[in-house]
Amino acid sequence: EKGSLYFIGFGVSKYRDKNLNLKYADQDIQMQANTFAKMQNQYKSIYTHQFTNEMVTVDAIKRAKEILRATKVEDTVILSISGHGSFEKKSKDSNETYYFITHETDINDLENSAAPFELFEEIL
Repeated sequence: EKGSLYFIGFGVSKYRDKNLNLKYADQDIQMQANTFAKMQNQYKSIYTHQFTNEMVTVDAIKRAKEILRATKVEDTVILSISGHGSFEKKSKDSNETYYFITHETDINDLENSAAPFELFEEIL
């Protein structure tokens, strides 16, 4: 049986902190979604979900997990992330945490404003 394709993409080019702005991260996600949407003959159904720029928040990433509730074993899931990331180490004895920089991130307070990469692992 053919499975369905689920594409979830997060891309930030325009940040609240304009010093972080990028040129193509949001376009990367849009182009990928458009490419997958054209593959109708290869899948039972195709579901594309794009989150770009101000739509990319920690809450949106947490809610994205709900999109995959209906998936089955034969389905294909593609998760794409485009934008800035940063490591933060709280103390010399702790491990580094990798954060995805969301639209609203305060670069001086990653722990309370950015998305720890574990959120993406939880989606899958």
